Amino acid sequence: MAENNLLQSTKCLLKDLDAIKNNVTFTSASSEQSVISSKSMELIELSIDEARLMMEFSDYLQKFEMEKHQLQKEVKRLYKENSFLRDELKRTTKNLSTYEQMNSEHIVEIEHLKFLHDVNKYDTSVESLEDEDVNDLFPSSTPATDDDNYPLADVSMITSESAISPSSLSDEFVPSRAQTIRSLVLQYASKQRYEVAIPLCKQTIQDLERTVGHVRTIVCTFELSKKEIV
Repeated sequence: MAENNLLQSTKCLLKDLDAIKNNVTFTSASSEQSVISSKSMELIELSIDEARLMMEFSDYLQKFEMEKHQLQKEVKRLYKENSFLRDELKRTTKNLSTYEQMNSEHIVEIEHLKFLHDVNKYDTSVESLEDEDVNDLFPSSTPATDDDNYPLADVSMITSESAISPSSLSDEFVPSRAQTIRSLVLQYASKQRYEVAIPLCKQTIQDLERTVGHVRTIVCTFELSKKEIV
């Protein structure tokens, strides 16, 4: 407010000085005043120049204040925008961390599922090969009888191939086919798959009795295996 009053006063003073200057110039031209009038004229012109300079400086200050005000508004706007971007960055970083963790968990889960799938394929192929081996060994297997039914509690004692004494096979030759079947029987028994091991053992004993007769060592080998299982 004070600056506006000062500016108005300066403008009025400038008008008065211009009027005085014109008056002094007219008087000097008509009556040819002395040197004092010339000095007064110089002072008046100097005052006029100073008043104009003050007015220009005042205009400059007003423009400067306007620009300053605009810059302050721009700074506030940029500060708000910066705060918003910082919050957005924090939220994005948090979401990124969450998604990376979820991605890691999904990768682990996928690898686990692949492993389970491979294990399942392996187990299926092994079971298929074992079933094919059994079918190849016994193409004319007889159906199971009532004697094949057994309680699971009675078959928990067999765990390894050490249940059969190797010394019992020393006095007679055991066919390689019979040795293979005996290994399969013990393998099924060690996995607690007695529903396969016991019928396989019984069927082997029957086949050996038909093919080689009641040869003591070979037949007793499977009889011992059967007793250990059942």
